[in-house]
Amino acid sequence: MSCASALALLQLVSAAGRAAPRRRLLAAHRGDAAAALAAGPAGWRAAGLNEAQISALRRPGDATLKALDDAAAWLEAPGHHLIGWNDPDYPPLLARIASP
Repeated sequence: MSCASALALLQLVSAAGRAAPRRRLLAAHRGDAAAALAAGPAGWRAAGLNEAQISALRRPGDATLKALDDAAAWLEAPGHHLIGWNDPDYPPLLARIASP
């Protein structure tokens, strides 16, 4: 997963709330978090994200932006990577629970 894709996934995670709508959004975009973010508010609503989640994605707060910057720095280090919900290395049993 590229750093940009990992950061897009982390931004989706940072929207908080129910995980199922974010999983549907990712599934609709074949696991591509950047494409899921690019879907915009209409696509996010169609996947079932609530208004609080949509607001968090449209205008990430300072704490979220700082966390994303920190994550980007961490991801650039050798051997560091993020495993997303759609990654083949994601633990199968964890993927089955409602809010992994």
